[in-house]
Amino acid sequence: MKERKTIYTFTIFILIVVFMVSFSYFTSFQYNALVMQIEKENYRFCMSKNRDNDKKQMTLTDDNAFLLLINEPLIDYNVTHLSISNLTITFANGSDISQGNAEDNVTIEIINNANFSESYSIMHNNVSNCWETVIYVYYFSPRRYFVNLTVTTEDYYYNNTIFSYKVPFNIVFGYNSLIINSENNTLSSYCSISTDPHDLCDYILLQNSKVYANILNSTNDIVKTLVLEQTGFIGFYYTWSSGKINITNFSVGQYYSLVIVDYDEEIYVSEPSNTELYEKDEIVKNSFEIIWIIIPISVIIVLHLLKREKNNKQYNSD
Repeated sequence: MKERKTIYTFTIFILIVVFMVSFSYFTSFQYNALVMQIEKENYRFCMSKNRDNDKKQMTLTDDNAFLLLINEPLIDYNVTHLSISNLTITFANGSDISQGNAEDNVTIEIINNANFSESYSIMHNNVSNCWETVIYVYYFSPRRYFVNLTVTTEDYYYNNTIFSYKVPFNIVFGYNSLIINSENNTLSSYCSISTDPHDLCDYILLQNSKVYANILNSTNDIVKTLVLEQTGFIGFYYTWSSGKINITNFSVGQYYSLVIVDYDEEIYVSEPSNTELYEKDEIVKNSFEIIWIIIPISVIIVLHLLKREKNNKQYNSD
């Protein structure tokens, strides 16, 4: 009887172990299946109806995935035009956005930091199977522009800057002169500046720029910054000057200047000016001060000695 009870107990124990192992295996299998299903749901393609008809098209349902694939287009620009070509925009399944309906569109917006904004629609070229456009920019002011691409579909919206573009021009520096007068302890900076093309000169230099000069010493440290004012016009160049600046606090040494034009958040720097020597003769001044101190002292000493000698003579005669 005791032996039969032992057999029953052992059998029940074996059944419990088998049940626990089976349950653990089934739970693990179910969990893995659930994880696979979630991952599959996150990346699966499902069927969605076209807005114009009952045809089915594939669209990705993962909210975290970007549904449009956009390549880097070819962009060419010069003084008169900016062209965009070889732009392809497809859904994640490979179908082109142009296969959607009329509400699916591609737009280029050109903006700058001076509150300028122009929008242009881009058309799809069915022959080259890409999006392209040509934008005439000959009337744009000489600034840096940012090209934003906007793509709108039924459910998705994309907007990003794909290119920055500057209407080409150059700042042209003429002479850059630094004058130091050691006797009067003054400094003056002069420069002539123009633009290429020249007809932008007034717009860039007189209306939208800051012009200043940095004064540097022999170790290339900036010791003073001077605001330059427009003082005249010679040929194709405007002339700029700082006027006479007091530099009594300057140390003896060599100095030169760099003239800077700050336009549209960009700086244009001239070649270095001539180098000038500031010869503040402190030693000579100090020697004169010492002489003026020594002379009175010497006179006092001499008078004192003469008076003493006179007193000694009177004493001896007595």
